[in-house]
Amino acid sequence: MSLPLLLAALLGSLVGVLVAIPLWRQRHYRSSAALAAVLALACTGLYSLLGTPAAWQPAPATDSGAQDLADNTERLRQALQADPAQAEGWVLLARAEALLGNGEASAQAWQQALHHAPGQPALLVEAAQARADAHPQRQIDDTALAWLEQARMLDPQAQRALWLIGIAQRQRGQPAAAAQTWQQLLALLDAGTAASVREQIDIARQQAGLPPLGEQPAARAEPEPAP
Repeated sequence: MSLPLLLAALLGSLVGVLVAIPLWRQRHYRSSAALAAVLALACTGLYSLLGTPAAWQPAPATDSGAQDLADNTERLRQALQADPAQAEGWVLLARAEALLGNGEASAQAWQQALHHAPGQPALLVEAAQARADAHPQRQIDDTALAWLEQARMLDPQAQRALWLIGIAQRQRGQPAAAAQTWQQLLALLDAGTAASVREQIDIARQQAGLPPLGEQPAARAEPEPAP
């Protein structure tokens, strides 16, 4: 089977499994709506990355499409070994491996994807998340953090990158830095999502011995000139 046909087959398998498994968390990190859904569960996300549960892991495929997904994933893996300069193939392989519960294989595929498609903020963020998912303690290690920082440099408004950088700083015992990073998110979010982030900022500030962020003071109105 040619690589384009194999990619199409694997994509079809992925779609079938995603429809069958409602717990799958789609990762469109450039979407504000997707970020809002994630940050609405900010405490769960933080506990997952700061603790040990597998709440962020995609649910394993268990329906009848799982075997097709596994078979096509293996075929794609072999095709990429023969022709590795296919960034879209590595991206699809990384997502398929994650869906199959193969966190380490997913992280390795993401590393290959970044090698063949450098400088794409969305891919850098997704790769960093996959690497954290594969870590035994759910840590955002130095490599993942470097990817996130690169994504932020390329796109200063990369919301997901800012969120994960703050989590990495919390993991490293830097709550004040995490609060400062998350403050940059507030102007980029809708009111409901910003409220969830503000709660996490205040928790981080409390851990750092700082007062709550509080409401920003209203801008002072300029006095009207005398008639």
